Amino acid sequence: MDFEIYGDSIRAGYGLEYLVYCAEVPGFEVKNFAYNGATVFDLVEDVYTKVSRKKALALVGIGVNDLIYGRDPDRVFERLVQVVLRLQDLDRKVIVEALLPVKKKYFLSLYNFSEAEINEKIKRLNDLIEKGATSYAYYYLPYDFSKEDLSTKDGLHPDESGNDQLKIQFKNFIKDIKIS
Repeated sequence: MDFEIYGDSIRAGYGLEYLVYCAEVPGFEVKNFAYNGATVFDLVEDVYTKVSRKKALALVGIGVNDLIYGRDPDRVFERLVQVVLRLQDLDRKVIVEALLPVKKKYFLSLYNFSEAEINEKIKRLNDLIEKGATSYAYYYLPYDFSKEDLSTKDGLHPDESGNDQLKIQFKNFIKDIKIS
């Protein structure tokens, strides 16, 4: 069975030597459709135009791109649900990842918001994603990424240590939910 990845630069492996933290999933052939700068609004378009019907596991990971562009977390969640429902209609079991918190570093200085403001929006969106898992029949994948700074200098992307931590948490999640 295929394991498809949809999302933004974190899922595409931005700044890393190897693909992504979930590049090796035993028993699945990984197909990564993630790309830098993707928003949930892009994913709606991608899923409607590029994906055909077949059994697969799909990981959907959106990042702060939508929030940086000033979109409301509730509106982003509505679009995310469209992506999930479309993937389910195309015979996918869907996992939706939590957004990672950002750190005040170089990248954040380019925008007119504070670390607290963007992390508050991230928390709101993560709450919506977690609560929506039951209603929309997807798996919710939270991450514990708060104990230390494991991001690149831009404050948005996991560095190699962060990527390794995400990989451990991802593998444990896949094992715990027993998807085959």
